[in-house]
Amino acid sequence: MIQGLRRSGTTILWETLRSVRNVKCYDEPFHPRLADGARQNHKGTWAEFSELLSSYPSMVPEPIQPAEELDPVYTPAQKAWLGALCASHTPVVIDIVRGWNRTPSLHVDCGDVLNVHLVREPASWVAAHLLPTGAPTFRRRVAGVYRRVSFFHRRGFYDNYQYQTIIDAALEQDHPVFNHVSLSRAELSLAPAYVKLLAFWWGANCTLAQRLAAADSPQLTIALGAFSRQPDAEIARIAEAAGWADPRASTATVKVGRPTYAEQSPRWRAAARRLGLPETLFNTVGQDSESLSGIFEVGGAV
Repeated sequence: MIQGLRRSGTTILWETLRSVRNVKCYDEPFHPRLADGARQNHKGTWAEFSELLSSYPSMVPEPIQPAEELDPVYTPAQKAWLGALCASHTPVVIDIVRGWNRTPSLHVDCGDVLNVHLVREPASWVAAHLLPTGAPTFRRRVAGVYRRVSFFHRRGFYDNYQYQTIIDAALEQDHPVFNHVSLSRAELSLAPAYVKLLAFWWGANCTLAQRLAAADSPQLTIALGAFSRQPDAEIARIAEAAGWADPRASTATVKVGRPTYAEQSPRWRAAARRLGLPETLFNTVGQDSESLSGIFEVGGAV
């Protein structure tokens, strides 16, 4: 199970593992559009779903809506859907980007599971939401100028991947995802979007890591930067942990990420101090996978 937040690089890791022979791969099984009947997407990652669901029409995909990610309780139908995917092939790789608050209880009936916790560096992850990419239309170019000018003081206009919806709901609910940061809910409500995103990135990753540790569930932490720089080595780590003899994964499409927008700004470390995050997370060299292992497990109480 590839576990991570949206825009963390889970798709490129999933695509790389998709190239391994005799492995069946499923991408975003709880996507609402898949549950609504869509069988293809712009990424071209639902071919396996299309084949499976056409062969077994009685199988019904189950969604997790954006704000529902905050609820730690899964439904029996969600559990059954994931279990059916796990039972469809051996081995199987599933990219889950909506299960940070339900793992590992959501897949307790899936047999032996290795959770690969993929983490994109915080400044890079925040920038991916504040400066989303897309087709270079005139409207998008104009919006892009505003997004850059307002990067560090904008309070909204970052819902391309639904995290503004999720964060607003979490603040309204006084959700425990923010128990991991030192700012109060009232202070976070008034903070700019980049601070809110940093707080959520930290809290969601802490929640996932601590629940995996509490369940003594097999897990492996992978830093996206490390994977992009040395994909073969990181795939070898996954293969060893999963017990795969020789994965022979194709890593030709894995590219080193571009520098993060304003990554040298002192605002990142200032925000980390306000939130109580380790400032080492903002080292310009980036975190390696080993140094991230365990950092979230001591990131505050759930």
